[in-house]
Amino acid sequence: MKFPLVPLVAFAFGFAAPIALAEQAQPRMENATELLEKAKASKDPLPLLEKARENLKDAKHNKGGRRPEAIKAVDEAIDAVKSGGDPTSKITHAIAMVRAGMDKGR
Repeated sequence: MKFPLVPLVAFAFGFAAPIALAEQAQPRMENATELLEKAKASKDPLPLLEKARENLKDAKHNKGGRRPEAIKAVDEAIDAVKSGGDPTSKITHAIAMVRAGMDKGR
């Protein structure tokens, strides 16, 4: 008995495609990256940093340990802003950790 290959492949792809797309979608991490990039260029980065932190806290999974590291860097950037310092290096580090976490979170 022969099975038609095309319907079988279509059936398998119908289940695999949504799962693969769901694993790739990381809206909270993507939003955090955008907010951090804006914070780097902003004269008032505090609200953007706080929103980025919320997105990171709400992101799913640990992202290979990078998400907590990114949150710590954002907290340090927030502290730098509140104390009148330059948060740029902390924001840059946070962006790097978010991006690394997005790679690990797939």
